[in-house]
Amino acid sequence: PTFRNPACQEQLIEAAKLVAKSVEGIVESSQAVCRDDNLVQDLGAAATAVTKALNDLMLHIKKAAQPTN
Repeated sequence: PTFRNPACQEQLIEAAKLVAKSVEGIVESSQAVCRDDNLVQDLGAAATAVTKALNDLMLHIKKAAQPTN
């Protein structure tokens, strides 16, 4: 399968949503229990990087789904 395959696109999008939800849960959990502000800040920065990568992947999938001329 490739990005042009609708089933592949759907699977990638759903997987990206699951990753985003998991990252959000990790950040929320760490904020609730971690007392080290630096660690929480580092985790937040890492979560932001993951979110950016997921957004970039989604854009790539959307571009691949567009018909080529």
